Amino acid sequence: MTFKAKSAKSTATPLLKLGGQYVKSVNQYEYLRVVLDIELSDKKDIQRQLRYQYCAANKLRASFSRCSNVVKNYFSFLLYAHVCITIMVQFQDVMHAEITCGI
Repeated sequence: MTFKAKSAKSTATPLLKLGGQYVKSVNQYEYLRVVLDIELSDKKDIQRQLRYQYCAANKLRASFSRCSNVVKNYFSFLLYAHVCITIMVQFQDVMHAEITCGI
């Protein structure tokens, strides 16, 4: 797989032969769920992943809105506890790094 040249004035691309087979020229290619394009940039892939995350969050919000208040309170408590623990661990890591560096 090769990328078509962005500066090519002609739409015809040169044929590349490797191991007796022609290598295909493409505008974009997906490898390990990462999309690469002619620009060799991952901007489009990041936008695709963000769209997926927004879609998943909207589905979760729609499902969560049908839950009872007891379930909502339980999960909000779990989320709050998880965030607090994460912040404390990060704070301890920063403090340990500062003490280790002699600050």
